[in-house]
Order: sequence, then structure tokens, then C-alpha cells
Amino acid sequence: MYKLNPLVKIEKPSFIKRILCDELFIFSNMKTLALGCMSLLVAFASAQPNLNIKLQACYDLDCPTGNLITNGATTGSALDGTVHGNVTCVAGHLGIPSTALKFGGTALDYVALPNSSLIRPTTSITIAGWFYVTNTNYETLVFTKNACQSILPGYTTSSNSGKFALTKYPPGCGTGTTVSSATTIMNTWHFVVAYADNSRLRISVDNGTPVTISHTLVFNYDPTTSVILGGTNLAGTNFPFTGQMDNIRFYNRELIPSEIATLYSFDPYCTDAGLPPVSDFNISSNIICDNESIVYVNQSANTSNAWNWEFEGGSPSTSTLISPSVNYNTPGVYTISLVASNNYGIGNKVTKTITVTTCAGASWHTKNEQYPEIFPNPTNGRFTLNRIPDCDVSISDVSGWLIDVVHSDSERLEMNYSNLRPGVYYVNVRHRVTGELKVLKLLVYGKP
Repeated sequence: MYKLNPLVKIEKPSFIKRILCDELFIFSNMKTLALGCMSLLVAFASAQPNLNIKLQACYDLDCPTGNLITNGATTGSALDGTVHGNVTCVAGHLGIPSTALKFGGTALDYVALPNSSLIRPTTSITIAGWFYVTNTNYETLVFTKNACQSILPGYTTSSNSGKFALTKYPPGCGTGTTVSSATTIMNTWHFVVAYADNSRLRISVDNGTPVTISHTLVFNYDPTTSVILGGTNLAGTNFPFTGQMDNIRFYNRELIPSEIATLYSFDPYCTDAGLPPVSDFNISSNIICDNESIVYVNQSANTSNAWNWEFEGGSPSTSTLISPSVNYNTPGVYTISLVASNNYGIGNKVTKTITVTTCAGASWHTKNEQYPEIFPNPTNGRFTLNRIPDCDVSISDVSGWLIDVVHSDSERLEMNYSNLRPGVYYVNVRHRVTGELKVLKLLVYGKP
């Protein structure tokens, strides 16, 4: 299950990214999914290596519990990280609130991971994760220390301006060896995979072609230091990170191309890698009026990338969208079913019911009240809802993804969603007494 905010639990919308079928078809320049996509996914799943093999540590980087960042790999809490300084919760690379960490950009702002051989192996290591860089300075993303420096995938504007880099230094603090990616765009999320062993350095960005160089430097760690996210934590050598991180993984082996593609395309949560979905979905209300539409929100546990919906009495009667909108014209009790799938298998079938009724009784008009309104609109994410006593308010994006649900007993409600990305959203206001529904369009502008 994925956390959207304290009120709503929802799965990460991996449809925003490329899905695996797009990756499979790129070689033939096909840009859309074929009808046989589902069968290809299942066939591909059977050939997928287990992404848990030698996964030493995995950090979703959601909001800390106290000052701890939880390790979701089987190595468990022994590798939990400790937050220092100005490190805060922000929306992750999929735009979901409170699913990534933002670093303040000073030497005091970092996450300290334990001093453990599990994440400081002597043969090879892979660091994979999502990074959002906002500063043109030379900055450190992940740092370990041998006699000088060891693994340093970072964003630099020195000799590798606008590039991610992986650097390895010899035990005696001599000249290091660096492999750099192609130039990237700042102020956007990038998926970086950095690999080092005792003879090669390799780095790739956004599932692109990796850049590899050879070297002769061996691992020789300082036995007294931790692994650091967002800086070096060393006086005089700290190059603090200003930006955001999401879903960081450590392996003590090299990932093969299909594994990198799976992490990039499906991005499983640390706790569900390698598992088929457990199908589930949310119904905002089990009773609706006839001639109204309702959005069904996928809540399947474990990352899913395909959805097979059936809607008895609804229009449409079936859907493969992640969270479809369905209209019901005729009163009655109807069944909804969902089977969610991912590249590891097909999940269970879950079934729920909804009652469609002919709504009667007082409306906003007959009560001599005016309809709800939003101001300002457009907005930077902060706005006021007016004329909403005794109402349930839900906010969703244009694809039907549920952002939040609020219950209002007052005339006015101040809303703060400044972390929303620019775009069009819908505010659904339903009167709890009459059942009357009003849908308002909200335009958000500016930096997310």
C-alpha cells in the first residue's frame, strides 16, 4: 500500500512513467502499446531476475519516523538511517506528496547510514535511485570514505558540468578516477544507477546507455565512518546536496539491463519487489445518484502496472485505466471487480458493490443557497473553498488520481496544496444531506 497523505492510502501511479511494454517496443520505434501487451508482460515476468538478490539496503525515503529513515530490505532495521539538519518531506518523482526527502543544502543537512560492510562491500556495489538537482554547485549525493573518498555519485559543475558522476579514489588520497554521464537537465527527476568494482566504474541515467571506464583502484574503507546521503559529513570536504532524493537502493552486485529497466519503469516499493499485486480499490461512496459518475481508485498492494476492471451497469462496462471514471444511469445494486497485475504476475480478483439511487430532497437551489466556489483560481496551490457546509470534498487530477478527501462542517475551508504540480485538477463537493454533487475545475500554476 502506498501513502498519499495521512487521509488517503493509494498506490504510486507508475503509469506516469514509461511502462514496460513501451520499453519492449522501443527497438522497433513503436510508441504505443499493442493489444498483446498484457501477455508480453506476463512472459517477461517469468524471465525477470529477483530484484531482492543481494539487495543490501533499500530506502523509500518517505517521511521519517522520528528522525529515522527505514530500510525496507531483508537486512532490516540494522541499516536504518538517521536524519540530521534540514531534511524535509516533499513529493517524490511520481508527484505523490510526502514520498521523498528534500535536503537543505548545508553541511548539517544529511542522512547518516550505518557503518556496515553490507553497504560497503569490498568487491562491487551498485547504487540506484532518483535524484532532483536544483543547484549548479559541485554536490555530493552518496558518500563513503576509504583513506580518502570512495563512491561518489554526484552532480558536478566542475569538469563535468551538468552531469552525474561516479568517482573512486585510491587509499592514499591520490588522483581519483571518475566516470560521468551525458549532460542532464536540472530541476527534474533522473534515475541514476552507479556501479563500482575493483576494475570498472559504470553509470547510467534514465535507463540510457551506460558509460563505463576501467581502473585499478581497490576498495579500502575508513573503518570509522558511515555512508552519507546528501553530503560528506567531513570537515573541509563537504559538498552538500541541494535537492531531492527518492527510492535509493544498495546492491553488492551489478544489475543487469533488464533489472535496471524494471526499476526505472515499475519502480517497486522496497517492501514489495518481486511480488505480484494484491488487488484492491477504493470507492469514495457506496451510494451515488443516478446519472452521476464515480472514480474508482486503485489501491492494490505491491506495484501494479496493468488493471482489468469490470463495471456491472456502468458506462464504460470495462476499463484498463489505473483509476477509471464510470457513469451509472439506472438505479440498482451493481458489482465492480478488479484484477491488478505487474511484471511478477497476476493478482487476485477483488469484488465490491455500489448502490445507485434516484436522488430526491432539498438541493442547494431549493435551500436558497448558492453553489460552492473556489478562489483564487488559477492558484499556486493555496485556495479557499466557499459555501461548503455539511459537504465532503475530494480532490483529484485529470486522470482520476485521488489527491485528498476533506470533510467540511463550515462555510469556508482554507486549502494548502502548494506541493501539487502545475496542471488541471477537479474538486468534487458532495452535500452530505442531499447527495447533490458539484464538480469544480481547479488550475494550479507555478513550480511544484
